[in-house]
Amino acid sequence: MDSYLQVVTHPFLWIAAGFTVLIFLIQGVNSTKDGTQRKANRTSPINHLRRHYVSFLTAAALTLFAGALWFYLFEVGLSIHDLVDLLRERAALERADYTDAETGQITFASYEDLRNIGYTAAVLIGVLAATATLIFSLIRVWTNERTTRATEEGLITDRINKAVEGLGAEKKVDKIGRPVVIVKADDTQEALIEWENTGLELPALAKIHEKARWQVFSRSEPNLEVRIGAILSLERIAQDSARDHIQIMEILCAYIRENIGNRPILPLPEDRTPQSWRAWGKPGLAAVPRLDIDMALKVIERRGAGRKAAEAAQEPAFQLGLERLAGTGLDLRGRALEKAVLRGAELQGADLGFAQLQGADLRRAKLQGAHLGDAELKGADLRDAELQGAHLGGAKLQGAHLGAAKLQGADLGGAKLQGANLWDAELQGANLMGAEFDAATDLSSATLRGALLRFVDFTNVPQIDAHLDPDQVFFDGSITLPGVITSDMPKWPYEDRRDVLEFGDLNRAWRAWQREHHPDTLPDHLR
Repeated sequence: MDSYLQVVTHPFLWIAAGFTVLIFLIQGVNSTKDGTQRKANRTSPINHLRRHYVSFLTAAALTLFAGALWFYLFEVGLSIHDLVDLLRERAALERADYTDAETGQITFASYEDLRNIGYTAAVLIGVLAATATLIFSLIRVWTNERTTRATEEGLITDRINKAVEGLGAEKKVDKIGRPVVIVKADDTQEALIEWENTGLELPALAKIHEKARWQVFSRSEPNLEVRIGAILSLERIAQDSARDHIQIMEILCAYIRENIGNRPILPLPEDRTPQSWRAWGKPGLAAVPRLDIDMALKVIERRGAGRKAAEAAQEPAFQLGLERLAGTGLDLRGRALEKAVLRGAELQGADLGFAQLQGADLRRAKLQGAHLGDAELKGADLRDAELQGAHLGGAKLQGAHLGAAKLQGADLGGAKLQGANLWDAELQGANLMGAEFDAATDLSSATLRGALLRFVDFTNVPQIDAHLDPDQVFFDGSITLPGVITSDMPKWPYEDRRDVLEFGDLNRAWRAWQREHHPDTLPDHLR
């Protein structure tokens, strides 16, 4: 009886029992009554336990086995052996009396004693059997976990495939119109379609030659509602599955690249001079992206810090792939596209004011006449980029690489160029009024012919000395030369540039100077 009480009160017995119950409870949480896997609830503590229960159970089982090895495999086994021997001995007495060898006391075997011994042995054998089946329960848990994970991955794959199908959704649109043949001023004919309730705009001096009957024209158009729904579905999957986040970002980037150019744009200027680009890319004329493109860009912008950190942890680091983007004349104002790959993108006349483009790859990008005022371009790579006539006023270009960039006629007023690399950059006729440089700004081989410098502090920029030729660069007495030399000091080396001109006078003087020394850097209407 003492052995029985020792076993049933031993803590390892209750630890083993509780642990076995925990295994089956977790299995019940993991599966429904019909055997199917429960849908994950990301905010539920039970779901967190379910996602990590294999590791938890394995650690707990190893700890339990280490402690129970001594008790169950040795002490319980020996106790069972002793109890079976005792049961056999007393059963053989057949209620005969016997004398205890040590005390000399005469006792009699009873059915009560036999029953207690049998119960004790049965309990200990059951405990030993339960311990032996524990490893099989763990195997079952591991198998269920693997099955659950495979099922979830299959469901995510199905969701991605369905969403991708939705990205190509189209709808049929019927419009009433009629073919019209017109004769243009040069006597050539052209076929047009006149849409009902819209009217027909004729070229100058053109006349209508022939009209056909009204008819129904059918065409396919993107189903924007379905496509937006598919984009939002992909966002949800990216939030639920860290493993699929980068794949979904690649899908969205590919969708933007392939669909952003499906829109009418203004014809590009014919002469392509910096001044023509600036006049062509007038502020306020940029077109708003189509609704599905706008949503895809917003989803990319909304990804959290954790996802961005995971992208950076990739080898090599993942970057948004928007190379060769056809964004001419597009409104991308304030977009967050840090470290995006926009290599070779066509962004002429695009509005990128206040855009977040830190570390972006804009090599060989076409940005003529684009608006980049106050844009964040720190550390951006703009090598060989075409920025003729671009607006870069107040742009933050610290540490940017502008090697061999074409900045003729660009407006860099107030631009932050500390640490920027302007090696071999072409800045003919550029406006650098109020631009900020420092000792780390690389101006090697840069061309500043016809450029304007005003209110620029070159105190710690000794490399500017190689460019401050009054016949090559226009400036007044507002600049500060290396060594803190100002125009009111006797050692100011440019006697005819001591005056600080008013803005109106400055602009006229600059243009007159350009006309005399570098007429090719003048705007066309001032030549």
